[in-house]
Amino acid sequence: MSTDPETARSLDRRGMTLRASGDLAAAEPLYERALAIRERELGPDHPDTATSLNNLGMLLRARRDPDAARPLLERALAIAERRLGPDHPDTARSLNNLALVLQDRGDLAAARPLLERALAIRERVLGPDHPQTAASRRGLERGSDRRAATSLTNLGALLHEQGDLRAAVPHLERALAVRERVLGPDHPQTAATRSSLGTLLRDLGDREGARVHLERALAAYERELGPDHASTAMGCNDLGSLLRDAGELEAARPYLERALSVYERALGPDHPDTATCVSNLALLLQDAGDLAAARPLYERALAVRERALGADHPDTATTHNNLGWLLREVGDREGSLRHLELATAAYERALGPDHPSTANGLANVGTVLQDLGRLDEARDHLERAVAARVKVFGPDHVHTAGAHHMLAGVLRDLGDRDGARDHLSRALAILERVHGPDHVDTATVREALAVLPSLVGEGRGGGTT
Repeated sequence: MSTDPETARSLDRRGMTLRASGDLAAAEPLYERALAIRERELGPDHPDTATSLNNLGMLLRARRDPDAARPLLERALAIAERRLGPDHPDTARSLNNLALVLQDRGDLAAARPLLERALAIRERVLGPDHPQTAASRRGLERGSDRRAATSLTNLGALLHEQGDLRAAVPHLERALAVRERVLGPDHPQTAATRSSLGTLLRDLGDREGARVHLERALAAYERELGPDHASTAMGCNDLGSLLRDAGELEAARPYLERALSVYERALGPDHPDTATCVSNLALLLQDAGDLAAARPLYERALAVRERALGADHPDTATTHNNLGWLLREVGDREGSLRHLELATAAYERALGPDHPSTANGLANVGTVLQDLGRLDEARDHLERAVAARVKVFGPDHVHTAGAHHMLAGVLRDLGDRDGARDHLSRALAILERVHGPDHVDTATVREALAVLPSLVGEGRGGGTT
């Protein structure tokens, strides 16, 4: 059999076709053969060898094996920097790919400068909006703009994951505008950016804006890729999660069940993406009050994530958080606290003290400590949650109002009437501005503020009911 570089190119093309169809297992040996040919025929430092390293590394990333992917992508980056220079677009591609694997491993601090450097190279060399920048070199007019949009999308997604939500919005909006113009509104990459923007808007509290983007993304995936593709499943999962957040449980359930069915067929029951769907379906069952059905799903998702991603990965932490909150609802407060503390510690290590997930973990731990009557510890956790939410969301966001409300409850139980009134007043002012005076959340806080004087003086006894 021929082992020349043309054979390697043919193997690459076949591998890419299989990967695009979702058959990652069949693509892997083709990429491995292409790499072996190029190392033997062209040498370990040839740019085409770097291409094979990138292809195989990103396939391993797609198979959720970041530890195996990382050394391949580090080699690819080293080759590109040596042979092509630090400002070459292929160097930017290697920076981008390595950053994505670091992000998958939860090392966001290491990933961010790589993505920022990749974006700077692509904007400088390829131009932020003009495909013609690279056309004279490679004849890839559409490709140059697409790579700039990829960097914007990836940096926006990382900022989102780091908790810098407002900084992420312009990156994703620019990426979406570029991809719509260059690739068209229904291209899967356009849909992926639209989906990223939709989930970001959801986390910022803009559910209507999020819904528009997520519905359009799912429709594009179904038209372009078909109903059983993994990207379509992701679109179902994202839209179903949004509907669950909005309380539309009956509308959300078929989307989440469909996503889980597709992922189980395409990726298997033990894949981390399958675990994400399992966890989201558990959340819906929990919201619907079916705690007995939700618990084994959380436990299944936790086992998969601990095995595949590790104990300190943010996704593993999220499953601890969700299972911990369910245990609180069934009355197992000690078990709840154990899972919530594991979650919060993992969030803080992986994402930092000011990330929204860390703030949420602190608030949840504080609430259970209040349940257990450990009020001083509860106050400390909730004060940190307030500070983190102010930093991430701003002082006038509903999530910040929620933290003020929770802290006020602990201060009330500690007998600190003035402190409780101050935080309830802040929460009420935010909710009246955002939701209006007649919203149920606004009314709840207003009622808590009205009855505060009659509750103060009851001492340091247990938590709220």
